Amino acid sequence: MNTHPLSLYEIVLAIGQFIPLWEFVHLAYEDVWLLKPKDLLAAISVNRLFRTTLTPLLWSVYVESAVKSLGNAYECMGNAEYDIPVDIVQKNSSYIRFLDLSSYYRQLGRMRESPKLYCSRLQELRLSSSVDSTWAKRLILANPELRVLHWARTRKNSSREKLKDFASILSLQRLRYLGLDDWTFLTEYLYRALAKNAGHLEELRLTRCDSILLKRSKRDDTGKSRYAVITSMETGVEEFETMEQMCRRIRLTKLKTLHLDVEHNRCPLTLYWLIDIAPALETAVFGDLLGSTGKALGLTLRKSCPRLQTIKHGNDWELKTWRLHQWGVTALHLLNACAPGHLVHASLRGMRLDNTFMEALSVHRDCLDTLELDIRDDNYRDSFSNLGTILEQCSQLKHLAVAVHFYREPCDRRQPLLFLDKLV
Repeated sequence: MNTHPLSLYEIVLAIGQFIPLWEFVHLAYEDVWLLKPKDLLAAISVNRLFRTTLTPLLWSVYVESAVKSLGNAYECMGNAEYDIPVDIVQKNSSYIRFLDLSSYYRQLGRMRESPKLYCSRLQELRLSSSVDSTWAKRLILANPELRVLHWARTRKNSSREKLKDFASILSLQRLRYLGLDDWTFLTEYLYRALAKNAGHLEELRLTRCDSILLKRSKRDDTGKSRYAVITSMETGVEEFETMEQMCRRIRLTKLKTLHLDVEHNRCPLTLYWLIDIAPALETAVFGDLLGSTGKALGLTLRKSCPRLQTIKHGNDWELKTWRLHQWGVTALHLLNACAPGHLVHASLRGMRLDNTFMEALSVHRDCLDTLELDIRDDNYRDSFSNLGTILEQCSQLKHLAVAVHFYREPCDRRQPLLFLDKLV
């Protein structure tokens, strides 16, 4: 007796994997994926085998913003919203492998409780700052095979609470991506987490994070040791040197992308050391940097990261004018971080397109693919003229984005169009 193909679990599963569940929508300000489960739901209703086989596929990805609130897509999609009851989500949460709660609190401006899901097979987890930290820690501890973890906190969370919560991350050993926003953690704990995941970690993102390094002070009257936080001015203390040695022993051989926005950290150097232990780094992203920091980072990247090909700098387009010169100098140092002929993608802020910048860029003109510039300059004529030179000389350039900040109106209103002359 021949067995019908559609009575075999493997065949039904293979078919189900080709049934589209998400629809890509391009909007004016963002690209979004919308949940469109109609076809898969129809297949699930065929019979018991189809239901048993395909239900895990329906729930394998749970992006809260897609099923609870369509964001900007809400108005343009005819107010069609998949508002799935929490009890249904909880009932099927054991199937979820990719969980995104990074914006669960947004529903037409109203706050809402996050569902307490019971997941144990997660590969990817993204949490917003409003997710209950106690539940979040339990979720992380229940999923030791996590590959991706992004956890945003808020300044409203106490530093003591964040220090305790970080311990849950130490249970993970197979992370490919780790992203932490607005965190406070002990430097030693971060290094321990990185060491545990060193053989897998490909991307690390630390934004607005505060790395705390402690030194032991004299015992008080009760006989207990007291600890104080080490600042950037105390690099000569024994604890600082010990922590540097701990960092140097780690080798992040697979790390390709490093995002550091930590300049205003109490001790940012402890995080900038990570560049030295990432020889395979291809992309470096930095937030606000002091001029001296930019110079040091440029030299370190040039020495330690021979594969570097992408540099991004700056995250604040409304920075005060007193820091503009500093940003321009910093951008130049970062531009020189790549070996000649290696820079493929660059995004730089606070630039003045003078001869010094053009000379630094010229060594990469045959390989530059993407260039994004934020021009802040009183001498608009030179900057716009040099933009034209960039278009003329960078033969491989495919994408050029320019933002210009006018602090005074140009004497000649044709100045912004000077670079277009080179396109004629």
